[in-house]
Amino acid sequence: MKKTNILIVEDDVDQREFFARYLASSDQAFHIDFATDSNDFERLFAPKVHECVVLDYMLPGRNGLQLLGDIVAKDAGIPVILVTGHGSEKVAVEALRGGAFDYVVKEELGAESFLKTVQNAVEHSNMRRRIQDQELELKNFARILSHDLKSPLFSLTGLLSMFKEDLDRRGTSYDHSMMTMMLNSAYNATDMISALNKYAVFGQDFAKERVAIREILDLAVFNLTNDIEKRKARIDIQCPEIECELSKVSVVQLVQNLIDNAIRHNESVQPVISIVAEKVNGNLKIVIKDNGVGIREDKLKYIFEPFVKGATQRNSYNLGLGLTTCQRIVERHDGYIAVETTPNEGSVFTVTLTCV
Repeated sequence: MKKTNILIVEDDVDQREFFARYLASSDQAFHIDFATDSNDFERLFAPKVHECVVLDYMLPGRNGLQLLGDIVAKDAGIPVILVTGHGSEKVAVEALRGGAFDYVVKEELGAESFLKTVQNAVEHSNMRRRIQDQELELKNFARILSHDLKSPLFSLTGLLSMFKEDLDRRGTSYDHSMMTMMLNSAYNATDMISALNKYAVFGQDFAKERVAIREILDLAVFNLTNDIEKRKARIDIQCPEIECELSKVSVVQLVQNLIDNAIRHNESVQPVISIVAEKVNGNLKIVIKDNGVGIREDKLKYIFEPFVKGATQRNSYNLGLGLTTCQRIVERHDGYIAVETTPNEGSVFTVTLTCV
């Protein structure tokens, strides 16, 4: 039976024996390393090996909260159970904010409750690592798939471009139109592979930073400059000075996808898109309204699912991953996204994100 590796950082010998007896009473097999202070901890702690750390708050030299910071810095995925002799709401809040999995008081700790806490922590750790492994496998698979599919497409587009140059000089109008259609199909296939790759590896790098919301909106609009100019679209933005801690790259992609959809699914002479951002009850609220074709009722409940496409011909080569990606971005920010629509009049997307 595989043993679960536990590191217990506790300077009291009697308490260490209690913990050892508690774990020994379980059907689960544990390998326990004991550290008595910060020096022992530095010597024994093995990131990616230990599956749980039981950490005493009162330690000689440095307290448990200080060591907690070191543990999170070395292995953010490992669950840490902070143990203290006397309950303190302040310490509990600081521990949980600092990245502890749980906070327990020794006086209230028995064998059953201690085991349950450790088992929950280990289960959480194992699940987190399985998810990380699966994400890494998916990321590698997507990159390999993207490379293997794109390589022949690059060769194909290169050859087609050469043929097109020749046809432009001496071919018929029919030859020219057919070659243009083939080239566009090859380019669209390349774009679709890129979209699949981005969707597969979404969220691998999700660092948050404090950023001005107006900057995000302006960047999303700038990234779509060509499409906006081509359709002669009008973008109206209302945004006071708001700053939030969020993933800048992801939220730019979120807003960009919604604007892009508003332009694609729009048969008006001039697409008009209004963007209003404001802070409401501690949350960031972004409302994007367009004068497009709207969303059919039979598709409305499926629009955030993968590969659900819009109705317009301009989107015929799109994979239908834009709104799915938007929803994933919103969920990573503990928010939600909703839509109201009127066929042939337009849609209103409302995004709410936690803003701190």
